[in-house]
Amino acid sequence: MSTKDLLERLGQNTVQARRNPRAISYGVGPYHPTHNRTLAVPPKTLIYALVLNIMMNISLTRTTFLTHHTVFKEGVICNAYLPGANGQVIAATEPPRLPDLFLDYRDITNLNMPLHLQDPRIENSSIRSSARLFAQSNHSARFALLRLWSAPHFYPLMISWNKRHKMSFFDGVRRSWAWKFIPKEMPCSEWSIHQTARLRLQAYAPLCAKNVVQKRDLFLIMGRDEEELRKVATGVTFALQTRPWPLEVDLWRSFVNVDLGFLEGLDDRWLD
Repeated sequence: MSTKDLLERLGQNTVQARRNPRAISYGVGPYHPTHNRTLAVPPKTLIYALVLNIMMNISLTRTTFLTHHTVFKEGVICNAYLPGANGQVIAATEPPRLPDLFLDYRDITNLNMPLHLQDPRIENSSIRSSARLFAQSNHSARFALLRLWSAPHFYPLMISWNKRHKMSFFDGVRRSWAWKFIPKEMPCSEWSIHQTARLRLQAYAPLCAKNVVQKRDLFLIMGRDEEELRKVATGVTFALQTRPWPLEVDLWRSFVNVDLGFLEGLDDRWLD
């Protein structure tokens, strides 16, 4: 299968999954909350429902929402059944965005990350420097920025049932809830998605280590020309999306077959 056919298939899969909130990538069967699987690409309405229902009594600007029952049905959050919680839902704004959902987990402190984990806190200038250095020795260099799909408030990585209490939180009326997925406001959540994606590529490191730079859920793919870029980008996409299925490249937030000038002029928010 050519790269063009692969990308078209991925795009069709993304569109189909967004139309069907129960869809699972690659036809592995209907979704059920008790299965150890994640939604391929939850639709925007589900994300809005998550925001509005968790906020409960805090009014946010959104166009549509689903019922609280539906949020439970899709398996995004669950009751914590705990007298206390580690986080608190708040409403805040982040320029230039509208008021949105945020989770305050500042009570979780004294975190020590294992030494074998790779630090995902890479500066945007470092990504551009890697591309610039590669282009200096390869005048026909082409690049791709592949971003993994994630919801606005959580990564598609499930939390085991015996650890969900650590990500518990209170809503506006002190009801306790727990995430079934890793919330992005969780301390060091970027380490989790970075390590998960890194392990997917580890087996192929001898083949593509010199052509791939990773920052959390973002991958800079470098090729000496279009042909090499196609091979490496196809291989990275295959490695990331092969079983198990939680990870999927979000082509709507990715850039393929661009030159160094494009990367130099790209807004930093695309690299965050």
